[in-house]
Order: sequence, then C-alpha cells, then structure tokens
Amino acid sequence: MPVDVESWVLPQTGTMVDLSPVVNPPVLKGLKIYPENPLQFDFILDRGDLVETPLMAD
Repeated sequence: MPVDVESWVLPQTGTMVDLSPVVNPPVLKGLKIYPENPLQFDFILDRGDLVETPLMAD
C-alpha cells in the first residue's frame, strides 16, 4: 500500500516540538490459573489511564 508522504504535516527543520503527554497503558500484572481446569484462566491487569467505554463494561 503506497503512502503519500506529501500529505504529512511536519514542522520545519530546526523547530522545537512539544513532548507527548504521559500515558500509563494497561499492564498485565498476573495470570490466575485454575488447577481443576487448566484451560480456564483470568488476566490480572493494572488499568493504567484506561477510560472505560460502554462496550468494555460487559
């Protein structure tokens, strides 16, 4: 898939750019495994800065 590089908006050479805001993404902290059913497991997550949406509530 070709990319049209002329459509990119970049600052002029030598221009100082601002830093991106700090982001804390979700991080996998652990995994709970059920010995009676080894194919059943739960992920333990640190949510980070995640904003819950209605679709994620299920």
